[in-house]
Amino acid sequence: MIGIWMAPNGDTTVLIEKLREAATSWGVKMRMGRSSKLEAWTGLQTNIFATLKYPLAACTLTESECKSIMAPAVRAALPKAGISSTMSTTVRNAPIESLGMGVLDSYLFMGTARTSMMTHHCWSNTPTGVLLQMCIEDLALDSGLYGLLWNQEFKFSEWTVKHSIIFHACKFNHKHEIVIGIKHHSITKRRNNDRSIIAVASKHISKTSSLRAINRLRQFHNVVHLSDIAAADGRGLNHRFLAETQFTGKRNDYKWPHGK
Repeated sequence: MIGIWMAPNGDTTVLIEKLREAATSWGVKMRMGRSSKLEAWTGLQTNIFATLKYPLAACTLTESECKSIMAPAVRAALPKAGISSTMSTTVRNAPIESLGMGVLDSYLFMGTARTSMMTHHCWSNTPTGVLLQMCIEDLALDSGLYGLLWNQEFKFSEWTVKHSIIFHACKFNHKHEIVIGIKHHSITKRRNNDRSIIAVASKHISKTSSLRAINRLRQFHNVVHLSDIAAADGRGLNHRFLAETQFTGKRNDYKWPHGK
């Protein structure tokens, strides 16, 4: 049933609503029931958590959205289990091995599960892995930078689209210093001393709206390198790229995405 709540356009409104409804319904039943402390704790860990965890690897929810989904179940179950519901989240969500309570942090679970899913499917060359590889390469092309996506500074977040699951994986991994090594086709320079258009622009321009505009225009003309837009003598821009119409020629032989 959860699958039908996930919208192809990335709208999470219905998904959040349904997951919170599930947590609220479970919390009401927990409050009305006469479960023991052990039963309340076991139910929290094995019942409602399993339901809420199921779609997270494919989601791009924010930390506040994850907390709002979990809150009804946690607030109902912890007092029943003899645990204060106002306990610090750091202690509450920390692993039992670290002397925490081991309560699910759905945001951290979502981020790590997403990365785990990516690495497993991409290295196993499954149909899902091929789809993820294409999404990775799509973001790599959108970034306009040379080399593997994972080796780039997350500064490309200033000009790339933000709805991609790969973008959110990069954002989470950057924040939590997680490094992965999934191989993918990447942009490389084709001429000595050439440079990426967007890399040069980001070095000299700090305004996000300007960088996004440059990146849109770069993709509109299907160009990547400075040499793609340079005049034959290399001293200025080719006048074709200063016109308002789309450049219909071909300045590189990239065929994206590759997949596997």
